[in-house]
Amino acid sequence: MKVWITADTHFGSPEILNVASRSQFSTIEEHDDHLLSYINNLVHRNDRLIVAGDFGKEQYRHRITCKDVVLIRGNHDKKNPKLFTRVLDGLSVRCPDGFKIWVSHYPHAYWDGSHNGHGHVYGHVHSLREQTLDNRFPERRSIDIGVDNAKRLLGEYRPFSLEEIHERLIRRIGHDQLSFYRVLDEQKAKAK
Repeated sequence: MKVWITADTHFGSPEILNVASRSQFSTIEEHDDHLLSYINNLVHRNDRLIVAGDFGKEQYRHRITCKDVVLIRGNHDKKNPKLFTRVLDGLSVRCPDGFKIWVSHYPHAYWDGSHNGHGHVYGHVHSLREQTLDNRFPERRSIDIGVDNAKRLLGEYRPFSLEEIHERLIRRIGHDQLSFYRVLDEQKAKAK
């Protein structure tokens, strides 16, 4: 089983054609068919697909062949969608080497495990804030995994595999000062 992560598909939502780079699509049907074909070509039936928010109209879930689709709620998702394996506000995913990645819809400056060098993936910002975040937090271990940023980085509106995310994040040192937390841990240990 392979793990794939994406965000901001906005299936069935014609207003998305006015956002970011998606104006290349003439109709929402063309847009949806294109994104769904890439998902179904990459994500196999027994893989896991994590959608970090803004899935779009729920009935599009039936057009994804993967059985295990987890939804991380985004600002455009219904409160209680029913067609997903699980619906959460956030999720920690562990890579084979133990590296953890916090998945949420929104970008965070700090997240569970950031002080231990773990990563973070998110959607919501449609690739429009990556340069700003890189400038503010050089070497950050976080990345927008929405389809707009996939288009920018991978050349296509598609999910990122967990391996692709791991490879991108593990090369960065992280922006949280790990020594600060180690000093606090040492002080707590001495106080006991």
